[in-house]
Amino acid sequence: MSKHILWIFVTVIGSQALATTTGAPANSSGLMVSGYIDVQHQWARGSLKLNDSTVLNGEPTGFVVNQGAMILSDEFETVELTVDIPFRSATTTTNNDLELATREAQAFIKYQHDSGVFWQLGQFDSAFGTEANDTTDILFPQHGILHDLTPSTHTGLLIGYSFIPFYIQGLVANANSAARQTHDQSAEYALRLGWSQEPMQVSMGVAYTDKAGTYVLGNGEYKDYQPRILLNTIVQTRFGKSELSGRAEVLESSF
Repeated sequence: MSKHILWIFVTVIGSQALATTTGAPANSSGLMVSGYIDVQHQWARGSLKLNDSTVLNGEPTGFVVNQGAMILSDEFETVELTVDIPFRSATTTTNNDLELATREAQAFIKYQHDSGVFWQLGQFDSAFGTEANDTTDILFPQHGILHDLTPSTHTGLLIGYSFIPFYIQGLVANANSAARQTHDQSAEYALRLGWSQEPMQVSMGVAYTDKAGTYVLGNGEYKDYQPRILLNTIVQTRFGKSELSGRAEVLESSF
């Protein structure tokens, strides 16, 4: 398997004029467009004969748009607006379609106060997880098997406060990267404490989600759902042009 990444950064020419014609304030930075394309050739083992009557088919192979995104952003004084539209090849082998914004999409507004307080509202990348969402920010060609077990995005409200070099963030969002809450599940509450001073940062976070009701075991016994608790630690440093990062994740849950 090989990984080839083509970076595309496009700045709208005359962005100030664009902002004026679309009714944006004159002191807006203008619309900025950026993005990337991660094109890969993926190879896998062919069919595997388990015995005389059983054959295990191999994974599909060939060229694929593994991941890509178009990112639109704008700034007006202390307000930032971001729309991240990811795309990738469809998982089916019967057509050449692209999935658009089916995973890891973002759309949020952020307001930064002079006091160091900020709030962010909408759908945005999660600070939890073992790897970043974009493949341009990870070492290997594809995400590891733990990536799908933790939230990739949150839809809700994030509030933070920075008192350099320390920061604290609180989150209230829909549970488990969900767009809306089910009637028997609480919102997801999270808290993160961190220290950041180039070229190093350390942070610890905890997320909590509760669920009402019971489930049935194989022997017919009823059990109450237990809260979902996610603990996350990040240690990251940079040596010249090299970056070393370590993440630890602990998930306790019964649903």
